[in-house]
Amino acid sequence: HNGKAILSLSYNNQFTQFVSTGNDKRTVLYDVVKKKVLWSDTGTMTAVSSSAYSPVRDHFLVSYLAGDIRLFDATNVTKIKKRSTFTPDTSEAEVRHIEYFPCGSLFVASGPVKGTHVFDIASGKIVANYDESCDVYYSTVVNRTVIAHAPDTPSHSIKLFDIRRRNGSYPELHGHSGSILSMQTSANENEILSSGLNGTTMVHDLRTGKPTLTMTQTSGVDIAIFAGDRQRHVVTGARDRTLRFWDTLSGSSHCTRSVGQIPFTMCYSNNQLYYGSMNGDLVDVFW
Repeated sequence: HNGKAILSLSYNNQFTQFVSTGNDKRTVLYDVVKKKVLWSDTGTMTAVSSSAYSPVRDHFLVSYLAGDIRLFDATNVTKIKKRSTFTPDTSEAEVRHIEYFPCGSLFVASGPVKGTHVFDIASGKIVANYDESCDVYYSTVVNRTVIAHAPDTPSHSIKLFDIRRRNGSYPELHGHSGSILSMQTSANENEILSSGLNGTTMVHDLRTGKPTLTMTQTSGVDIAIFAGDRQRHVVTGARDRTLRFWDTLSGSSHCTRSVGQIPFTMCYSNNQLYYGSMNGDLVDVFW
């Protein structure tokens, strides 16, 4: 990404390709097996913010700071086509994060400008909208019908919503004392991992709403992901330019790796960890 920060990484469902976006205003499709760039979108000068690969087909989404979200067809990597464009229902919508639902027919989009939207891909319509009176930096999909988002309120709580109804019976998740910068749901959909500006990374039990694990470091954590067999590990990327590897059973950090740049985004599969850094490097770490 030409020496600019990598903002997002997202695998396809075979874990053979991923799409990334960067501060160089480029979107890149990368072949993990051949270790080469398959496609790069250089036809726009609009700043990009996030990307998401479909869990069910060779399509991916790219969001832009101007507010629109574009769907690309990657069935033929030599001729990638833009299929459609989605726009949040406010002229001030700055999209920062997008994520597919497991079904592949819906996706969630959120951004600093006060809202989280759920889009239906076939119709292009917004099927759920959660407005806030403050910034929303991150949202994630919990299961087929539930999303979580983190409004930047003084309580720094995580809210859960069932898109089938406006008011669900889910508890708010508490414990952070600073802005929440990333979230990820566990494979069994029973836990949610979150990291924050205050250096705290937490695991909450979604059934009880209570924290089951708290991992603390002195620097803000931009990204945290589950990794390893049966998700027994958590990897955090922090503003002190380190990757830390945590054991989810003991809650202790068993390895710290200095990486020279702030890791902004990460993805993991098949014992391979990739992270994108502030200087545009895309680095793979064998587990």
